[in-house]
Amino acid sequence: MQKLYWLETHLGTIDGAIELANSFLWNLSLTYEGEQWYIKSNEQIIFQSASREWVDAFLYGMGLAYEGTPDWISNPILDELRETLKHQYLDFQIISPPIEETIRIGKLTCWNFKIIENPPMFYVIDGEPVIYSCDSIEGLTAFMNGIGLGLMGLPSPYQERIIEGVTEWCKKICGE
Repeated sequence: MQKLYWLETHLGTIDGAIELANSFLWNLSLTYEGEQWYIKSNEQIIFQSASREWVDAFLYGMGLAYEGTPDWISNPILDELRETLKHQYLDFQIISPPIEETIRIGKLTCWNFKIIENPPMFYVIDGEPVIYSCDSIEGLTAFMNGIGLGLMGLPSPYQERIIEGVTEWCKKICGE
């Protein structure tokens, strides 16, 4: 059992999460074959599970990673990346970062993740509000892998520029 607390208010639907990730050039597709769900970026499998619930957790996390990125940061970077892709193929392995790295990078981009274990439930909070809860480590891992891959999944230097832009934007909002 899981709850995607910000799905409707921030993404609308799981399809909305896919659309948002695809606006960041992920080209995600979701298929079901042989009792397994596969999420692919282009043709590379980036997540698979027998559980549709865990697939949704991954996609929800990935969508949330991009939901808060202001257009004035992402649009120029994505335009440059699209132009680069017209002239060359970027070949890189897509690997979800460890949960600790997701939390560290999240803090650089205004997220303040904390994982709370209250058996049998796991809760992910961002400051105060709960953004995700589930009753399995697999669901928690799927969500954190999705948000982590979203936060870190663009090739360098694009990833670094988005992180720098969001960090600067957060400082302006917070008055630092």
